[in-house]
Amino acid sequence: MRFLLIGAILLLAGCAVTAPEPTATPGPPRSAWGTIFTLASAEQMNAPAFWPGSTLPFAWVEADDAAVTNRLARLSGAGIAASGSVPLPVRPYAQTLLPAAEGKLHLFWLDANVEDETRLFHALITPNLIVERGPTIVSDEPTLAYALLPNADGSVWAVTTGGLLSEPGLFARFVDGQGRPRLENLYQIAYDAVWPAFLDAPDGRALFWLGNRDGQVYRAAFIDGQPESPQAITEAPPLGSGDRLDDFLAGQDRSHEMLFWNIRRADGTAETWISAAPRGGSWTRPTRLGISLSPDQPFETGFNGGAGMPAAPGESRLSWLRPLNGLFNTLPAAALLDGMLGVVYFQAGEIVGWQPVVPLSGLLAAPGFATDRDRHLYLSWSEPVAGEPARLQFTSTRP
Repeated sequence: MRFLLIGAILLLAGCAVTAPEPTATPGPPRSAWGTIFTLASAEQMNAPAFWPGSTLPFAWVEADDAAVTNRLARLSGAGIAASGSVPLPVRPYAQTLLPAAEGKLHLFWLDANVEDETRLFHALITPNLIVERGPTIVSDEPTLAYALLPNADGSVWAVTTGGLLSEPGLFARFVDGQGRPRLENLYQIAYDAVWPAFLDAPDGRALFWLGNRDGQVYRAAFIDGQPESPQAITEAPPLGSGDRLDDFLAGQDRSHEMLFWNIRRADGTAETWISAAPRGGSWTRPTRLGISLSPDQPFETGFNGGAGMPAAPGESRLSWLRPLNGLFNTLPAAALLDGMLGVVYFQAGEIVGWQPVVPLSGLLAAPGFATDRDRHLYLSWSEPVAGEPARLQFTSTRP
């Protein structure tokens, strides 16, 4: 009996020693920069809009059986800290957030009016995510796309593509820092024109657009709401039957201006094309954007978030590109490369670096991309999930 007791004690001790450790609770997913925040699951192709200010506000579209809404949220280190919504939307999309006067925010988006025609809408949002003014209809004509040019006092110039589908043009409007459209708004500023894009360049502000029928790209100085001395600078990339242009965007570094086209081909292939020019010089014909990497060497990006790797133009194709607004020695642009969302860097109109950030199953549209005064980078995207609404994600280099 004594030996049996000793054996039982040893058996119990062995079981105690070999008992498995409790399973650790997995933490939130992380990118190369830090935590990935899931803001929502929503039936939205566009990346959630945001502004990289002190309160980090976001906007996206949510829908249920009862209503569709512009959802507003503010992010803290632990997740969503506050939320709000904009009343009366019908089918909102293409949201943009910009700073207004007195710490408030402009929210612009496209939506349907009571005649079910698309217009540019605006709402003035307080720091507590309350709608102070709006929704206000900014454009009077059917509206297809828009570009915004913020001013230092919190006011904004808005240029829209609109009018008759057979004869579209560009229309300019001014919204002051308190969210009030100017009564003496300007109207049509260019004819047979689509897809406006802005640059706030060292030698003055520039407005770009695409000719609707002639296949040309135009550049003009933008002065007090009017394009001055427009010039045809290059041709647009070719579009075939069933192809779609999703974005026309402008970017710059210290020496060059760059234009980017995000194109979705009829077979679903996403492409990005580029044209570039030295300031005041001749523009290249658009070419499809590709990259080659040199992963064994570091590349200093000039922004927070660690080093990247040297890169050059090559055969690996980039898509869904979004350049950073601003003027820097090197132009960063968020883009997708072989299932990796990252940042590609340009100098003098050429690719010079790449920084992988997060692997993805795919993208539904170009990501959101911004920086702050401390050169931290902010990235949002809409990621498809099989059988479910898209997952709206966000990460940044700011701790």
